[in-house]
Amino acid sequence: MEQGDQRAGWLTFELPNGVQPTELVGNLSATKPTVTVGLTSGTASVPTGQVTPGEFGLATARPWANLEEMYTVTVHEVVDPAAPASQFATPEAGNRLVAVRMSVRNDNTTASKVFLAPSSLDAVTSEGFAYEETFKSTTAGEDIPFEDVAPGATTSGWVVYEIPTTQTLVKFSLREFRLTGENQISSWRAP
Repeated sequence: MEQGDQRAGWLTFELPNGVQPTELVGNLSATKPTVTVGLTSGTASVPTGQVTPGEFGLATARPWANLEEMYTVTVHEVVDPAAPASQFATPEAGNRLVAVRMSVRNDNTTASKVFLAPSSLDAVTSEGFAYEETFKSTTAGEDIPFEDVAPGATTSGWVVYEIPTTQTLVKFSLREFRLTGENQISSWRAP
C-alpha cells in the first residue's frame, strides 16, 4: 500500500473461550517498526481517504521481484468497461469488468512460470479499495499463459477485475515479495 491508500477486509483469529482481545500487535518484517491497532475503538468505517494516482504512465516497464526471482512488468492498456467473453463471465449486478493488458519478462537465468505477477496486480479505486484479479474472461483478449517463460523472454496477456460501477479506477498497484522484507510497490496511472 502507498501513503493515502486504504484497504478493507477481515482478519480471523481463533481464540480460547472467554478471551476478549483489546489490541492487535505485529510487524511486516524485522526491519519495520511494530504496529499496534486498538480493537476497542468503536465501529467499523469505510475508506474515504484520497488515493494518490499511480506514479508511472501506461507502457512503463518496472522491475518486479517474487522472493528471489526477478522480472520486468509492464502495464500496456486498459479496457474499462470490458465486455464479458461469455454468459458465465458476466459481472454481478452493479459491477463492471475491467481488463488490463500486461507483459512480464523473465529476468532470471532459468525458465519460470510468471503466474504470480498478474495475481499481485491490484486495481485501486478513488474510494481506497483495492481489487484483486477475477477469473472471468473478457473479449479484450486471452489471459497470461500458465507456461514456462525462457530467460530473457516476455509473455503477455490480460488480467481482469470486477469492480463496482460507482467507483472510479485510479491506478494499478503491483506488490512484490522479497525474502529480505524490503518490498516495493510500482503503480501505473489508470487512463
